[in-house]
Amino acid sequence: MGELLKVVQDNWATLIKAPVVFIVLLFVGLGAGFWGGQFWSAKQVADAESTVGEYRRVGPNASPEDLAKQFNDLRAQISVFTTPSISDSQASAMDRSWQDYKGKDQDQLVFGYTESCDDSEAYTRSLASIFVQTGWHKVTVVSKQKDDDIIDLKISGTDIANAGNSIVSALIAAQISVEPANALTNDEFYVRLPRDLGCA
Repeated sequence: MGELLKVVQDNWATLIKAPVVFIVLLFVGLGAGFWGGQFWSAKQVADAESTVGEYRRVGPNASPEDLAKQFNDLRAQISVFTTPSISDSQASAMDRSWQDYKGKDQDQLVFGYTESCDDSEAYTRSLASIFVQTGWHKVTVVSKQKDDDIIDLKISGTDIANAGNSIVSALIAAQISVEPANALTNDEFYVRLPRDLGCA
């Protein structure tokens, strides 16, 4: 508010020369702000009423546990149609990218997915199967404790830097989101694959 008063004081001479313009612009600004606020608050109220109406429709007398069970049942039914998977073109891009890499026999890959999210497991298994189909021999899929939309990939073997770089390059070629090298040690390379699966 103090800055606004300073601007008015600094420009007082101009405002005195054109008071009508100043007053008109002031009322236009106030009116636009008021109208925008009314529009925004009306939208918030409508959204809230819609949400309450949906809860009443789904289970007017249901307990929160019953509603959660209904929600999970519906989600399981929908996931059959919406489970993300790796496309053939992504699989081909990955295969082409690491064809020249020779360490597939020795390297061990461990994929970690979020256990509480069916989509996370399905996508992770789909991704891991591409590795197996294209010649990686030691591939494991495990659940992890952390509840997030991130698939963890731990690579261990003899030539970790080349294995990690080969895998990251292949994932990038397949247009799969990658956060490489969160932790890098002499015998392990970590890759994180963020997925928007709605599980966090």
